Amino acid sequence: MILERIQDLVDAAARDRAQAWFDRFETAYVGEAQACKAARAQLETHLIEALEADARASAEQVETALARLGSPEEIAEEWSGEPAASPPEDAGKKVFRLAASLARGVCAVLGLVLLAAVFARLSDPAAVGVFELTDGTWLVGTVNDQAVSRDVLGVWTLPVALTLALALMIGASAGSGLWSAIPGWRKHKGSSPSS
Repeated sequence: MILERIQDLVDAAARDRAQAWFDRFETAYVGEAQACKAARAQLETHLIEALEADARASAEQVETALARLGSPEEIAEEWSGEPAASPPEDAGKKVFRLAASLARGVCAVLGLVLLAAVFARLSDPAAVGVFELTDGTWLVGTVNDQAVSRDVLGVWTLPVALTLALALMIGASAGSGLWSAIPGWRKHKGSSPSS
């Protein structure tokens, strides 16, 4: 015969012993009735598993299984009450997180724009950049048959723009991905983030 509930134990002494143990648990449990019922159901499942779902288990087998579970008062103390809730996050922290997310997004966009500008300039340095035209106006972008008096930026801006783009991209990724793994990696000397 398969044991599904404690009440189904054939041996009256075993059933009474189990019922007394669970009554002590419910008396010691501090918290909502629904939580107490759920905890009791879980403990009954553990007891049934320990008895190998044998409805003919003796009082001694029940006593041994309950002893392995422990004192009902100790278990009730451990399982009682509400789970520790994290304190509510105040509005200042939410605004700060939003501002930090927006700043990372702006950094990422600016970094990508600068990288695109560097690669465009490298692809055609004579036609891409910031130029002063002969009529005194400035042109940002590409020159298309306009009369250019001089290249305003020059070649020295490429390494500066590349460095700035990489710095912006690193700043945009701060707190996520690889950069958040580095502090944990340093704590565990001799191991890399990929190991």
